Amino acid sequence: MEGAEIEKSDESWHDMFMKKEQSEPMNPSHIFCPNLACCARGQIGAGNIVIHDRQRQRSRCKACRKTFSANRGTMFEGLRKPTPLIVIVVTLLAYGCPVQAIVHVFGLDERTVSGQLA
Repeated sequence: MEGAEIEKSDESWHDMFMKKEQSEPMNPSHIFCPNLACCARGQIGAGNIVIHDRQRQRSRCKACRKTFSANRGTMFEGLRKPTPLIVIVVTLLAYGCPVQAIVHVFGLDERTVSGQLA
């Protein structure tokens, strides 16, 4: 393939997947309180949600004063690995890749990978 250039990087593929991705800015007007007991539950853009911690992507409801993660209620809730890595792992599992192979290649704990099967 003449003229084709492969982009070189000083970063290994492992380092690229293991670093935390730059997240998009938090916008509290697009989320609602997930607390079932909250009187403001489900009210989007009502002004009851404020940013609690930008670094950890946490918000707080002014009505019930509970904090919650941006990943609350998603398959990424509670996971500490970068989102692109989890998407790749789930895709490999869906195509039948053995758990042990994924653990070996990405250096993950077997419980983390097996947890994605549940």
